[in-house]
Amino acid sequence: MTREEFQALLDHSVIEARSVLPQGKVADYIPELKKSPSEQLGIVLTDLEGHIYASGDTEQPFTIQSIIKVFALLYALEHLGPDLVFEKVGMEPSGASFMEMTTLSDFSNKPSNPLINAGALVIASMISQEIDFTQFLEYIGSLCSSDGLKVNEAVFNSELSHSERNHALAWELKRLHLLTNSLEDSLWFYTRGCAVEMTARELSRFAVVLANGGYDPLTGE
Repeated sequence: MTREEFQALLDHSVIEARSVLPQGKVADYIPELKKSPSEQLGIVLTDLEGHIYASGDTEQPFTIQSIIKVFALLYALEHLGPDLVFEKVGMEPSGASFMEMTTLSDFSNKPSNPLINAGALVIASMISQEIDFTQFLEYIGSLCSSDGLKVNEAVFNSELSHSERNHALAWELKRLHLLTNSLEDSLWFYTRGCAVEMTARELSRFAVVLANGGYDPLTGE
């Protein structure tokens, strides 16, 4: 398939997907997220040769929410090492909702993995003692080839004030002695990360770095 044919296929896919957008709905468990434009749809693919294919609404920033867990885990593995990380967090599927508390019970003394909320809070607690959030934002930007990332303050404040579930998880993590920073600082750091904004194009650059063994094919770095 030529690059032109692939782009045409991508454009066709976005057109087809738009027809079923009304069947979905935006997240409403955080009040500010309910304001997200439901008609927007876009996709960006970056291949290992550095070719970028984009279609739809690809330049509209959005808050990355749980995608922050991947950035945080990568930072923790790079700077703290896997032994320390997986001493406090498992690496098994949870079999439960991402915000479920049953993963912390009598049969488990740590979260199942870093990609559920309980595990992400443990990771946030670790790295928030190593780096301040401004530096962490710069780290994220370096992986996305972006120097202009920012936090959506309205989403952050809305999420922080409606984080009862994560507060409950954090208190249980504290009881299990899994938080290395204070409960408040750990929760603040994780929640602020969820409110980081980026575009699909920026996120695609991060995805191709992961797919390419840690190197950006567009820069070779």
